[in-house]
Amino acid sequence: MCADQSQPNGTFLGQSNVNHAGSTVTLATTGNSFVQQPFNFAKTETSGIDFDVSYRTSVSPSVDLSLRAVASYVIKRNNFTNINDPTFSNRQKSELGDPTWRGRLSMTLDFGRWDFGYQLQYIGRQTIATEYETQLSHQGRAPTNPDAFPVIWFPEVFTTASVWVSTWTSGSTSMRAWTTPSIACRPTTW
Repeated sequence: MCADQSQPNGTFLGQSNVNHAGSTVTLATTGNSFVQQPFNFAKTETSGIDFDVSYRTSVSPSVDLSLRAVASYVIKRNNFTNINDPTFSNRQKSELGDPTWRGRLSMTLDFGRWDFGYQLQYIGRQTIATEYETQLSHQGRAPTNPDAFPVIWFPEVFTTASVWVSTWTSGSTSMRAWTTPSIACRPTTW
C-alpha cells in the first residue's frame, strides 16, 4: 500500500484514512479506516502457435505404426500487473518453466496383442533466474541484477519422456509396463 512511501500518491491513496502528514490521527469509532474492494487492473498478452500432427500406417498386415508430434511456440507472453503503471510489463516468455519452444514426439508399434511405445520430449532454453528481467533487459529497462548467475540460460533439453510395452489380456483389460527416466540438466559452464 502507499502509506509507507515517502510521497504517497499511489492508486490506493484514497482507500485509507491514514494521515500522511506524520501527525497522530484519531480514527472515528464508527465508519471504515480502510476500504477493501477489488481492483481490476491486471492484463496478460499471449500469442503463439501450437502444432499437432498425427500419422498412422500399416507396416505389415499385423503391425501398425502411429506417430504424433505436438509442439508449441510462444511468440509473446507478457503480464501487466503494476497498478500504478499499466504499461509496465513482466516478460514471462522464456522464463524458468515457460520455454519459447516445447515439443513431444510419440511413436507406437502395435503388434495386435502387444504394443511398444516411445516418447521423446524437447524443452527449449529458459532463463536460470526466475524473472527474465533479472539478467536481461525488457521494454528498454536495464536488467535488475545482470550478475546474479554466471550464465543466463538453461540449455535446451531432449529427453526420453517414457518407454512402454503393453498387452491385452482378456476382453478390454490391458497391462502396461513403462519406464520414465529422470533427467537432471544444468549448464556445462558451471
